[in-house]
Amino acid sequence: MLKLLSLISGGIDSPVAAYLIQKNSKETHLDFIFFFTGADKTIVKKCIKQIKKQLNIKRKIKLFIVPYKQVISSLVGMEKRRFQCILCKRAMLRMSSIIARKYGYDALITGDSLGQVASQTLENLFVEDRAGEIPVLRPLIGYDKMDIVRVAADIGTLQFSQKHLGCQFAPKKPKTTSSLEEVEKIEKELDISRLIRGALGGVEVEEI
Repeated sequence: MLKLLSLISGGIDSPVAAYLIQKNSKETHLDFIFFFTGADKTIVKKCIKQIKKQLNIKRKIKLFIVPYKQVISSLVGMEKRRFQCILCKRAMLRMSSIIARKYGYDALITGDSLGQVASQTLENLFVEDRAGEIPVLRPLIGYDKMDIVRVAADIGTLQFSQKHLGCQFAPKKPKTTSSLEEVEKIEKELDISRLIRGALGGVEVEEI
């Protein structure tokens, strides 16, 4: 049985992505990872409970909670702010990959939908994928927003996700295209590896 680790936020997309993967592949073991900055943990837990209910999952689901405030604060404060979204997503994928390898997960799941936001353009998705070391599954890649909202309403997670206001840290004009070379240069200047080590040192694991 494949073990999958799904990135989840308080938004609409990520619960739907996790639900679709588990619904269409019963021979998988699903757990979640949340990058905690001080808000939305309650919404995330409600979404996970609703997914369990919809899919009749009886076992406990693990939720890895990563303290992410120091990482995002460093990204918000950097000079090249337009690169923030792509750097943020790469940091999340790097940390998720490290946790996945440590606990024996085979792949990650994200709620990316092509072109929906700056970090999900084709060019930026390519750069993001180079950050992790295990496969990334994107079941919503060809969905438009209304398709995702309809599924969220059908499975009952929309009622919780609607209370989430989106990323409060995003820059006004994020970079929609980037190259791996320039992104890695900025990461080196920020010493992103040190920030990641610090965040991973505070990971908590809960069962839902």
